[in-house]
Amino acid sequence: MNAKAEDPMPRSQRRVLSWLISSFLIHILSLVFFAAGICGGHFNLIALLFGAPPLIWAAHILTFARTMGERILAYSNLVLAAAWIYLEWEGNVRFYTW
Repeated sequence: MNAKAEDPMPRSQRRVLSWLISSFLIHILSLVFFAAGICGGHFNLIALLFGAPPLIWAAHILTFARTMGERILAYSNLVLAAAWIYLEWEGNVRFYTW
């Protein structure tokens, strides 16, 4: 009974999969709460705060990435987080210039 059962999914693949699922949930929740933060067509600072978790998560993944797949996931999260910041800035400019 010393034979180890082979793991169908290596640890690095499980890590990438868990980071992918976490990234998806963070971006979806950020989308939902960002939309809830804009009330009556006026920009609210709380809406900007909901853009911070994707950016923090992208920095976390980028800091602790070990494999090429993890780095690709980290950079794609960084691009999505930058898109959030752009959309929030664009929303801020659009709401205050009318």
